[in-house]
Amino acid sequence: MSTSQSTASNNPSAITAENNVFISATYINVNGLIQSGVDSYSLTLDSSLNSSIASYDSSIKETVDDGSRFTLSDGLDSGSIKAEYNPFTNNIEIEDVEVRGGYIELRGKILSTDNGRIYAMDGYGDINITNNTDYALELGNLNTGDDGIEGQIVIVDRLKDSTSEYTRDDNGDILINGSLHQSNSRTTTYTPGDVTYQYVNYGSEYTYNLSRRDVENGDYFSGDQFTLVGEDSEESNYSTVLEGTAASSEYRFDATSSRAGSRSLWWFNGNNGNVEELQLSPYDGTDYFISLQEYYNHYFKANHVIDVEFIGSDAGTVNVVSNAGIYLGFAEKVSPKFMPLLTKNFLTNQ
Repeated sequence: MSTSQSTASNNPSAITAENNVFISATYINVNGLIQSGVDSYSLTLDSSLNSSIASYDSSIKETVDDGSRFTLSDGLDSGSIKAEYNPFTNNIEIEDVEVRGGYIELRGKILSTDNGRIYAMDGYGDINITNNTDYALELGNLNTGDDGIEGQIVIVDRLKDSTSEYTRDDNGDILINGSLHQSNSRTTTYTPGDVTYQYVNYGSEYTYNLSRRDVENGDYFSGDQFTLVGEDSEESNYSTVLEGTAASSEYRFDATSSRAGSRSLWWFNGNNGNVEELQLSPYDGTDYFISLQEYYNHYFKANHVIDVEFIGSDAGTVNVVSNAGIYLGFAEKVSPKFMPLLTKNFLTNQ
């Protein structure tokens, strides 16, 4: 048996949603990030895109506007913004951005093998756009959170048979189930009940034969040694949760083997030359069949404290900086054709 500080924290998981998060399962291992809402969106269009846009522009200029666009940013990553070049207006269209989310609900037996974090959007977000190209921007709707998102985290822990509802009030205080928990803060914690995570790894199985013989000349136990007659190296693994047990260390490892066997007695009948069982003679002996199974137990501390945080700001900001013009709304949405916003810089605080 050995004990070390190595844990299951080397492979944390992550769930980041731009909207609300609902998770229901028998066991929920919060060993990474669970996040509802994104508090910061950003886009930077580098000047190196000028040549790519010009090349695309020349190849499609003579065609009829069929909705074709040149994608500069697909906006698929968390906190990113979609941007497309429109060859028929010669402008870059910025898709709508809306800060949302802020609600997380977990239902199940909660555990954490480390690195657990639960983040919910609360308040407002930030939107930052920088355009270093020679092409003007057409902005969609940039929404930092309407009148302010009210974050809420609900943990229905069936291991502790409890419900914890985290909210944040207008004073910036964190409440749990409506009662003051922490003043003027966005961060707190959640502690799971006593629980240990076990992972069992089965190794190889070996089968041996051993024959021991007594011979007339007194060479006791002479004859064949252990002989390996079979090996099965196929692994069989499983994991389980030990409820009500708190591991005494971050990680514990057990290496164990099990043994099973059988034997038969035999003797050699010198009169007829046959081998017969269960009688004694000067040539008696025993055959052993032995099977050895190796397996390994890994125990992980699973009641690590989980960080709880309300991300966001008490005031939202929209900051748009462009090397060329900035227009409010896509061309087809604006009459007359585009409404200019200032000249090169656009900054709004909500």
